[in-house]
Amino acid sequence: MDSIPMEAYYDYTLNESGDLVRFGDEPADYSTTVLTDKAVTFIRRARKPFFLYFAPVAPHLPAIPAPQDQNKLENLAPLHSPDFDQRNIGKEPWRYWHEDMLKTAAKLYIDDVRRRQLESLLSLDRSVKTIVQALRRKGVLDRTVILYTSDNGFLWGEHRLGGKIWPYEESTHVPLIVRTPWQHHAVTNDEPVLNIDLAPTISALAGVVPGLREDGRSFVTLLHGRRVPWRRAFLVEYLGHSQLRMGGPPPYVAVQTKRYLYVAYRNGWRELYDLRRDPWELDNIAGDRGTAATRRSLGRLLHRLYEAPAKNP
Repeated sequence: MDSIPMEAYYDYTLNESGDLVRFGDEPADYSTTVLTDKAVTFIRRARKPFFLYFAPVAPHLPAIPAPQDQNKLENLAPLHSPDFDQRNIGKEPWRYWHEDMLKTAAKLYIDDVRRRQLESLLSLDRSVKTIVQALRRKGVLDRTVILYTSDNGFLWGEHRLGGKIWPYEESTHVPLIVRTPWQHHAVTNDEPVLNIDLAPTISALAGVVPGLREDGRSFVTLLHGRRVPWRRAFLVEYLGHSQLRMGGPPPYVAVQTKRYLYVAYRNGWRELYDLRRDPWELDNIAGDRGTAATRRSLGRLLHRLYEAPAKNP
């Protein structure tokens, strides 16, 4: 097993099947490159069938690009989404924490973080190509399912915020691209698939039955293009406290449907967004009189989901 401490691009120790191997600060030690080489070696030597979990630290902060990618995106256009540096925060419960618009220095820092994170992903793009080529050389690409995803999103100044633990779309929504041998053209599916669904899906693809009950469900049927009953809502939660000192959110639980996001913070804050009308989550309607019934309904749904975590509504 190979593992790298979180956020280490150089100067780290790999646990290679029980042997601790030290890597330094030379270009060849760049962690994405090292892990890619090891992934290719594993593919070349693996007996069939096999499972490869490839998880480089990029683009986690400090987001150090590979040597050949340094400053490659220095002319990257600034972010101009409607919720970037959100102008009207009068109805946001956290408004007193972020009363002022982002200062010039903050915007420059956010732009720099965004550029470095995207530059660090250039090496990951090459890694994906290299791994796919290794599968093709081994003659198993047309019998292999590839899942490409991320562990979290990231805020680059949207809602005047940064980081990954707020309940907004930029933080909770991650890419999920699946390459299957049976699909020969790109298709999209907007059903809400969660990270808890990955293990059941991989188990189903491998033809094994897990020994423990799983929270998620396999989405193999969706990969085959079949219409099946699917979840109408899901939980989002942050129950930590460590980020409060740095302007992060209080602990919260939330429920999201295709139309609404309802957030209940433990300190009493409430947020409600109509995603159909307000996809950028700019208008918190939790305090509006006309939404009382919706808040009650979503509150009951949130309670039910916590009572029955293994069931999908």
